[in-house]
Order: sequence, then structure tokens, then C-alpha cells
Amino acid sequence: FNTTNVLLDIESYRGGIGMKIGAEKYTYRFLLDLLINTDFSPFSISAGAALEKHFISGPISPYWGGLVEVGFTNLKNEIDADNWTQATTVPFTLGGIFGIELFVFEFLSLFVEYNLKLSFAFNINKTSVAGSISKDNEFSYNLDLGMGNNSMIGIVIYLARKE
Repeated sequence: FNTTNVLLDIESYRGGIGMKIGAEKYTYRFLLDLLINTDFSPFSISAGAALEKHFISGPISPYWGGLVEVGFTNLKNEIDADNWTQATTVPFTLGGIFGIELFVFEFLSLFVEYNLKLSFAFNINKTSVAGSISKDNEFSYNLDLGMGNNSMIGIVIYLARKE
């Protein structure tokens, strides 16, 4: 969940689900994120994986690692049937992560993280003015340092006992 959900911003819904698998030295995290906004028709879905290496095992466990993610975003802003803009983006992201996992209970933890990510995207922009549609394609890239996990607080429920 993200902070807008906590603050009851019911115009948009964003969340994700994932799975963590612990190995001897590393933890693998797989995720699926979804964004739906009721105001102006954006839709976004992304799938990814992260590799975590924890420095310290305990109630507060910092970690570092890497991530890979691919997604699809469609944003349509419609004035009427003949006048609208639509942006479709297909991004691919590689990056490094640094985070902290806080164990509330032995079976429940919260995590937040920062990441440095390099994103490549193919963008398709369409515009309709009085029914006449124009289309523009472009390739873009972006280097970004900021909140990881799509700016969401992660909640982990451990089904197997942590040793």
C-alpha cells in the first residue's frame, strides 16, 4: 500500500503483491504491482524481481541488492470522443537497492528502501484533435535515485519459520 491509500485518497488504487524466498546468503523477492486511477483513466502494471543481501540478521535488518523490472502503463486523458491524448509506455528497469527490514514479530516485517535505477522505455503518444489522430513514438531513458518498491511500504508475512 502507499500513503495515499492510508490517507483515504479513494480516487486512485495502488498496491502490489510479492513473494520472498530465502536462500543461504541471499533473499529473492518477486513482485507484481498495479495502479488504477478513477479520475483520468491511467492503468499501470509491472512485474519484477530483486535480490537482497542482509548485513545483519535481527529485529532491524539493513540490506542491499539489485532489481530488474518490466511494466506497461497506459494513460488516457479524454475531453470528449474526438479530443483526447493517450500515452502508452513500456519500461524496463535495472537498479541497485538499499533498504531496512523491521521485524514487528518473528513472522511479520515491514520494509522501506531506496534505489538507484536506470530505466529504458518505449513511449507511444497519440493525440486526437477534432477526430484527427496523430501518433509519435520515442525511446527514452532515465537515471533516478529515490524511494524503492514503487514508493510503497512493504509488508512481509513469513509462512516458514526464520532461523
